[in-house]
Amino acid sequence: MQAPTRNQRELGRRIDTFLKSDARGIEAHELIQRLSTVGKVGIFGGMVRDIARSGSDAFASDIDLVVEGDADDLAGLFAGGTAERNRFGGYRLDGHHVKFDVWALHNTWAIKEGLVRASGLGDLIKTTFFDWDAVVYIPLEHKLHCSADYFERIDSGVVTINLEQNPNPLGAIARTLRLLVDWEVGLSQHLADFLWQQIRAYDVNSLVRAQKYTLGHVPVKRQSIPVLHRKLSARDFFQKDFRYPRNGRAWA
Repeated sequence: MQAPTRNQRELGRRIDTFLKSDARGIEAHELIQRLSTVGKVGIFGGMVRDIARSGSDAFASDIDLVVEGDADDLAGLFAGGTAERNRFGGYRLDGHHVKFDVWALHNTWAIKEGLVRASGLGDLIKTTFFDWDAVVYIPLEHKLHCSADYFERIDSGVVTINLEQNPNPLGAIARTLRLLVDWEVGLSQHLADFLWQQIRAYDVNSLVRAQKYTLGHVPVKRQSIPVLHRKLSARDFFQKDFRYPRNGRAWA
């Protein structure tokens, strides 16, 4: 694992190296070349975030690609192939080394719903639930889009909400629990409030199923969910972030 990146240039170099030398990255580069016949392509979200945090060895999920081009042209590119439509309006492709989700820019959820106005791929950073995911890399231009304080946010070890509205609140809960327990990062007051409200809104079985479906495992077990709710309820008003007590008495 590598230390967190400190600037855009360093992160760009890490991603370029990944696209040239890792089997997953090489496959992504080949797909990006094909997608670029439709429009400019950006790598979005988890892959860029993970490489920013800890390098390519820390990246172990799917690759999200967004195309700044006509949705019908993108559909034509995939016509007759093995790509499947996902439930959020994109396309799911199974590569030999990694899975991909591909969207046309204006079919991404927050933009399609009118929550974010977009004139280009850089506007995707306004659409993510977590602030750590608000980063886009355009590999064929070697250009990165993120907030001015993005690297300070990563280095802080505290995650907050970027855009609260999302099409999958249970999935957002599951990913928040992964951050809290598996990644051992702090949740901002805003994100901790969201988690507290959502745990109140859903039954325990739904929360367990959401973790299993979204993550493939259950960071916070059934019997620990009420404990988590109590700890969230008992937070000090002036507490800046909420963390899982890994070195104390664990409750997950």
